[in-house]
Amino acid sequence: MPSASAIGLVTSEPATPIGVTLDGNATVAPIVNGTNIDYGTGTLGPGAHTLAGELQDSSGKRAPFRVHFTVWTRVELGRASGRQEHDDRCAATTVESADGLASATMPAGNWSSSTGDWIVLRITPMAAPTGLTNGFAAGPETVDVTARWALAGTEVHQFSRPIAILIRSTEKGLVPATLENGHWRILSRVPFAGTLPTGWEDGFYSDSAGFHVLTQAPLRLRAPA
Repeated sequence: MPSASAIGLVTSEPATPIGVTLDGNATVAPIVNGTNIDYGTGTLGPGAHTLAGELQDSSGKRAPFRVHFTVWTRVELGRASGRQEHDDRCAATTVESADGLASATMPAGNWSSSTGDWIVLRITPMAAPTGLTNGFAAGPETVDVTARWALAGTEVHQFSRPIAILIRSTEKGLVPATLENGHWRILSRVPFAGTLPTGWEDGFYSDSAGFHVLTQAPLRLRAPA
C-alpha cells in the first residue's frame, strides 16, 4: 500500500480490544461497531508496522492478536517488496513474493506451540547481490524466506519437514545458492524430485515450473546464479 491512515479489524463475534499498541506504543481509541473495530491512526510512515493487543468477548475470555502490515513507498512498490502471511498449523500455507518470482510453502503440522503462538512465514524479494567471489554471476534477484513466532517475535530456524520454495525461472545453466555465514553456497541437486534425503539440510530439483528448493530452515536464496 502506498499510504495508510487507518486500520480495520473484523472479529468473528463482538469483542472489546484491550491493551492495544501500534509499533509498541499506545494508539488512538478505536471505534467499535459490532464485529468491526476501526483505528483512525493518522498517516503512517513507510515501513513495517504491528498492531497488537488482546480481544475480550462478552464472557470475559481473552485472546491475544497481532497484525503485521507494511506501508510501501511508490518506489518500493515498483521494486515489488515482500509480502507475508500467517501459517495455519492444520493446513499447508503458501506465500507468494510480491513480484510473483517465487513462493514458499509451509507443510501442514510442521510446528507446534504450547502457548497459543503461531508462525508468520514471509518471503521478500531483494536486490541481486554484488561482489561475488565464488566464480558465479548474480541472478536477477534474491528472495529472503523467514519464519518467526508471531507473539514471541523470535525467528524459527529448524522444522521437522522441509519448507518448499519455488523460484519461477527456467533459464538453462543456472543453479540456486543460499547466503550462509556471509558467503553464497551453491545448493546440491536432490537424487529424487520432491524428496530431501535424510541428513540433508537443503537441496533442489528443477522442472518446467522452475527451481524447487527444499530446506529444513528458512534461508536467503539467490534466484539462480
